[in-house]
Amino acid sequence: MDLIRARTVTLVLEGEGVVRAVVGTAAVSLSGFGSSVPDALRDLAHRIDRAEDVKVWVPRRAKPYVRSGKTFLDCPECGHPHVVPDEAYKTIAFICEQCGEPVDVEP
Repeated sequence: MDLIRARTVTLVLEGEGVVRAVVGTAAVSLSGFGSSVPDALRDLAHRIDRAEDVKVWVPRRAKPYVRSGKTFLDCPECGHPHVVPDEAYKTIAFICEQCGEPVDVEP
């Protein structure tokens, strides 16, 4: 089974009055089509529900917390804790040093 890690849905105007909603990458993706954006998104949702060989997973964001005066972010993929440098103004994303996955941070 293929797993699509998706943070966004891409909308493409395919032609006159045809909208395509795409989730995934060039290697593995699912698409929905319609005459409007809502129709294309509904078709995409239907195809995701019906797909037996592909699953879509939306990664969770890391939530900052403070312990002993230091700010930490735990990777939601592997649980590895990351210390936010004191000189950092605001962290919006990071690459986990343990598993290598990109992680968005809650605002």
